[in-house]
Amino acid sequence: AGVRACAVWILGEVRSPKAVGPITAALKDEDELVRARAAEALGRQKEPIAPSPLIAALADESALVRRSAASALGRLAAPDAAGPLLVCLKDADASVRCAAVRAVGQIGGADTLAPIITAAEDENEHVRAAAVEALTDREGERVVDVGLAALRDDSRYVRRAAVCMLGTQKDARVIPAIIERLEDDVPILRTVAAGMLGSLGDLRAVDPLIQALRDPSTGVRILSARALGKLGSSRATEALTLLLKDEDLYVRMNAAEALGELGDIRPLQQLLTHEDEYVRGAARNALDRVQSKAAPSTAPAGTP
Repeated sequence: AGVRACAVWILGEVRSPKAVGPITAALKDEDELVRARAAEALGRQKEPIAPSPLIAALADESALVRRSAASALGRLAAPDAAGPLLVCLKDADASVRCAAVRAVGQIGGADTLAPIITAAEDENEHVRAAAVEALTDREGERVVDVGLAALRDDSRYVRRAAVCMLGTQKDARVIPAIIERLEDDVPILRTVAAGMLGSLGDLRAVDPLIQALRDPSTGVRILSARALGKLGSSRATEALTLLLKDEDLYVRMNAAEALGELGDIRPLQQLLTHEDEYVRGAARNALDRVQSKAAPSTAPAGTP
């Protein structure tokens, strides 16, 4: 069985129309691993293939095969598979439900929104997280409501998915909600929140991010410094200058780069004689960016 499974995997890597027939036949192999590998291989094909064999595999007795088939259908984004995948959202196996909700999110369609929202309340944390992630490309008040509720979930995985999903939404409630995650008990959640606030570009995040520069987590301090650089508010200059004395090298480097984004060259010039070569390099790079922004354009008139 192991040899057959490897052979099917290799056929999938070939990604040739000639390989589809043998791979499809392997979906009926007596061994569940071979059938699962066949489903995965079909999902990796470049040429459009009929989804019917994979849809049939959603009813396989093996949870491993059902999960692989659901994932493959999601990668293929086969509209005909949406209905059967919605049935899988009630599968007894959580890994199948997780794969199914991701696949439904990849396929899209207005009819799939309500089932995904329902899956965001699944008993399994990984299914709930996958459901929240599946809402990333959707919009609307209902979607934001799900994300805001997910920020209060007991699971760190669900809360992280919620921060990332809400970062794609245009809703006045999003920024304050993500700012609150800067005080999450889990450091990685605070880190993700800081990074997201930098990407969203809302100046309401400046003061909370300045506070986050004192976070005990190195990752949070680094992402907060980067975020403040992106936001470009001079209110962060003093705090970022103090961060140049942080005990962590990478924090100091990111503080220097953020100051460069703000255009403050005074602390950067002092770092040119810093004992650490990496800090000196970060300061030079930041100064170069400041100077390049300040230099007048030499392009001829009419040049795009």
